[in-house]
Amino acid sequence: MMTEAYIKSQLDGTFTTWDHIREAWRTIKVPLDHIPKHKPAYFVDQTNEPRGTEIQWTPAMDDMVFELRNAGNIWTVVAKHLDLSPQTCILRYIEICRQRGVEPLSNEVTAPRKFSREKERAVMKMRAAGMTFAEIGRAIGVTTRQANDIHIRCVQRESKRGLAA
Repeated sequence: MMTEAYIKSQLDGTFTTWDHIREAWRTIKVPLDHIPKHKPAYFVDQTNEPRGTEIQWTPAMDDMVFELRNAGNIWTVVAKHLDLSPQTCILRYIEICRQRGVEPLSNEVTAPRKFSREKERAVMKMRAAGMTFAEIGRAIGVTTRQANDIHIRCVQRESKRGLAA
C-alpha cells in the first residue's frame, strides 16, 4: 500500500514513449491515474521461450518494404504485400534506412498533396470508366491511396456544389 501511494505521488500527468521512427522521446498528457493497458508496439518478450521461426529477409523483400513505404503507402498495405505484421515491417524499414544511410519517412499525417484540376478530371473519367484505384494510380503516377483521395475530394466537392445550388 505504501508503494502504490509513493508511485501515485510521483505521477505528473504525462506519459513518455520512445518513437522508433524519429528516434526521439515523445511525451503526451494523460490523466494522473493513467496506466497503459497494452504492451508497447516494440515490446520484445525477454523470456527464454522459443519464439518460432525468425523471418529470413531477402534483398527483394527489403526493396519491396523500402519502395512501398517511400511511395506513400501505409504500414498495413506494406504488411499485406509481404504477409507480415505492420510492426515487423516498420522495424525492418528502419533497419533498411540505417543501412542505406537514408532518413526514414515520418508517420506524421501530412497535408494532402495538391493535384491539378487536369489530374482530378482524369481520375474522375478513369473511375467512371470502371478502372480500379491501383490502375488509376499507375496511369497518372501516384499511389493507389492518393488516387482514392483525389476521387474522394472530387466527389465531396461536387456534392457541396450540388447542395449549394
